[in-house]
Amino acid sequence: MTPIIDQLKTKTQYMTLQAVAELLGIHAMTLRKWAKRGKIQAVRIGDQIKFDPAAVADWLRGHSL
Repeated sequence: MTPIIDQLKTKTQYMTLQAVAELLGIHAMTLRKWAKRGKIQAVRIGDQIKFDPAAVADWLRGHSL
């Protein structure tokens, strides 16, 4: 397993857009576009986009950055 996936496995709460973008090493706007287009699973809570760490880990297993 990759260190990023290992980090995600320890998280139990939904993560912010900024936190996931930093973890993946990409710009927040890129991640926002991916979420909007359905390329990565996200939920909208109020005016914020949140990510389930387990879903991000699953997504990473199938993709490379």
